Amino acid sequence: MSNTLKIVVLGDSVPWGQGLLDEHKYANQIAAELCQSPATDICMLGHSGAIIGAGFRSHHTTANREVPASEPTILDQVDQAPEPAEMDLVLLDGGVNDVNIRTILNPRTTSGSLRRDTNNACHRDMKTLLAKAANTFNKSSCQFVVTGYYPIFSPNSDLELFEDADSFAHRRGLYGLRFLPRRRETSVLVQVCALTMQFWKESNAALARAVAETASLRNLGARMVFVPGPFTERNALYAEEPWPFGFDANREPEDEVTAQR
Repeated sequence: MSNTLKIVVLGDSVPWGQGLLDEHKYANQIAAELCQSPATDICMLGHSGAIIGAGFRSHHTTANREVPASEPTILDQVDQAPEPAEMDLVLLDGGVNDVNIRTILNPRTTSGSLRRDTNNACHRDMKTLLAKAANTFNKSSCQFVVTGYYPIFSPNSDLELFEDADSFAHRRGLYGLRFLPRRRETSVLVQVCALTMQFWKESNAALARAVAETASLRNLGARMVFVPGPFTERNALYAEEPWPFGFDANREPEDEVTAQR
């Protein structure tokens, strides 16, 4: 009988820990809290940009998990886990990349269409993922923790800094930010903030429902839980206490793995 606690991490940039050194990723922090002894074995399968991917299967591997890519999908990540019946803890998330960050930050996106897409990804497709995870990681004591998302921008965000960052990104040719509005009217930026707030709140609610319904259907009880992040509106980009990485005073990336990337 092994004394090693086995943890598998599935999902997108949140469980992967985009921009963080390994010791600062939350899977490693959880392992440190749980396991002074016995030892911990962490299988990291999450990567930046991953989609849940209900309805299709991927055939590609991720060369560098820090670089956003849809594949392998989170459903396929479940299949990639070694010795699934031996896992003690499953950490996972999913849904934001199925909705698509470009949709969330597009001022032309309507509240109704975003609500539909969020519910499809974070409730319907998440239930598909949770069902597969529960079937695959079937150790009787295995626990499942689904984490939520955070507000990218909020009413507390400084819109002048938002405008400046958008202009800077375009000048630097950062393709990943091209979805930001090119117009500078305050009303457009307010709409973007409203959409990001809507996604944050509605995705967390949809994920919580998916977890509760799956746990009830499979009699998992407290072995499957949803854990929302501790973010508030004050912790969005360009707010009073921003937690996501941005740019420093010299317009250089703030994250911890800039050199490696």
